[in-house]
Amino acid sequence: MRYPVDHKALFPDNRNVTLHNDCIFDGGPDGNDGGTFPSNDRQIWIDYTIKVAANNGYGGEGCDDAGDATYKWNNYDDLCGSNGLVPYINKFKIAYMNVRVADLDS
Repeated sequence: MRYPVDHKALFPDNRNVTLHNDCIFDGGPDGNDGGTFPSNDRQIWIDYTIKVAANNGYGGEGCDDAGDATYKWNNYDDLCGSNGLVPYINKFKIAYMNVRVADLDS
């Protein structure tokens, strides 16, 4: 499922249906990520996602071209720094990342 809000409405706390985040790095791991986590209660939905999707096939695409995107896949600090990919993987226990080839060519 794309949105944690929809997951909870349809499959509350069910780990048999996992989540897919279309825009993980719109603004970095703590950015608005293309609207996956509503800004008015963001932490509630992050916690819910970790609860139902961590270590359960959760993943998604990097995204530097949606909304107010600021994350740059060709920036070493964005990928490997303290606000980069490794902390995100550890926080959400993600299983996969789809990276667009265009993001790597920039």
